[in-house]
Amino acid sequence: ALPQKLRVEIAIHVHLAALKRVPIFAEAQPGLLVELVTRLKLQIFSPGDYVCRKGDIGKEMYIIKRGRLSVV
Repeated sequence: ALPQKLRVEIAIHVHLAALKRVPIFAEAQPGLLVELVTRLKLQIFSPGDYVCRKGDIGKEMYIIKRGRLSVV
């Protein structure tokens, strides 16, 4: 496994630009963005999967990197 510091540097390099394209984070302080990048977790959903259902208590925030979803 890679050292933690190297994993963080790779995550920042890979994900920081994408996070800056999210309107709510466009003007965020760099330190906040770095903190968010270190907490990102990749999740893959297939067509027809539910990300969440009505009435669910949200504990996460999802950023759609590719694809689209419907709110039903």
